[in-house]
This record gives sequence, C-alpha cells and structure tokens, in this order.
Amino acid sequence: SLVLLLWSECIHAQVTAIAILDTEYLRKGVVRITAAPPGQNQKVGTGFIVRLEKDLAYIVTAAHVVSGDAQPRVQFFPQEDVSVQATVKHSEGGDEVTGLALLVVRGKNNLPSGLTVLTLASASRLSGNEEILVIGHPRGAGDWAILKGGIASRQGRYITVDANIDEGNSGGPIIHSGEVVGLVGGVTRYGRGVTAGSVREY
Repeated sequence: SLVLLLWSECIHAQVTAIAILDTEYLRKGVVRITAAPPGQNQKVGTGFIVRLEKDLAYIVTAAHVVSGDAQPRVQFFPQEDVSVQATVKHSEGGDEVTGLALLVVRGKNNLPSGLTVLTLASASRLSGNEEILVIGHPRGAGDWAILKGGIASRQGRYITVDANIDEGNSGGPIIHSGEVVGLVGGVTRYGRGVTAGSVREY
C-alpha cells in the first residue's frame, strides 16, 4: 500500500540520516597530525581524542607518527583549516606497531566546539572478519576519509586490518559498532595495529 511504502521510505531516510550523523560524530573525534622532525620530511598521521576537559584535549596516536617532534601540529575536524600546536606528553615503545604516544592540546581558544571523545571498546572480542571503519588521512583519498574493511586476524593484542590504508592512517582509530576496537600502528600491505585494550592500559 502507499502508506506502507511511505512508511518504509521514511524509516530508510531515518536510518540513512543516523548513519551520516554517526560518521560525522566519529570524525569530530579524529585529528590530523603533522610532525616535522629536524632534518626529515614532514610526516602526516592520524590521532583520536580520548579525553576532553575545559581547556585540554588528550589525543592518542602511534609513537612513530610524532617521533622526533615534541610539538607537532594538530587539526580538528570541526575547524579543519586551522592548525594548532600540541605537546607530546608521553611516548613509549620503539616498535612501529605497538608504540603509542599521548598528545595534549592546551588552551580553550585552540579547541573548537563540537569535539567528540571516541569510546574505547570495553572488551575486544575480535576473532577476525568483523566489519570495521578506519578514519584518517590516506594520500589520494582526502582528509578524514572513512574507509571500510575488516579484521583480517588477531593474535593477542596484535590485529591486522584488511583495508586500503596507508601511512596517513597511522595512529588512527579502528572502529567497530561505533567504538574504537584498535589503533592503526604500521602500514604495509595490510594495516597492523593493537587492540583498544592496549590503548586503555597505556
């Protein structure tokens, strides 16, 4: 009937709107990081917000993204054309895959409104084949690009992601069902990273 058809179209429109809202919401918790180590080429990577205070934002990324630069630049999605200074508060692990870094952006004027804190999954029950989203800055795909893929494998805290990502995604969130289940560490043919549990313990 026409009523059923209209009702079905309305539900589809609502679901589509929710999906768009979700991706916009998630993007607001992801940042673009630019590091310029002395004597090296500029590096672009990704990070995500794990805590917000009145005039502070705490951001997690892969340690190798900011290696050699104690004050990298950060761009937030709600104000993506503005670059602000961050400070590397802590960095550990020389391993490209497992090394993590915590960045802090200070100053209320440096934090645009509408930022999102991404939720870390309480337990990473990843066995493989789960559908995931990766948000980041891969070359050729644009900034805050949302790429779909899957968990190829998991061994303890290590996960392998089957998605078309590159170095610009390093440090970015691996998202399943709206929560961060891992972080992209190194990028070879596949994305390699660690589970959200590793980020929480850090």
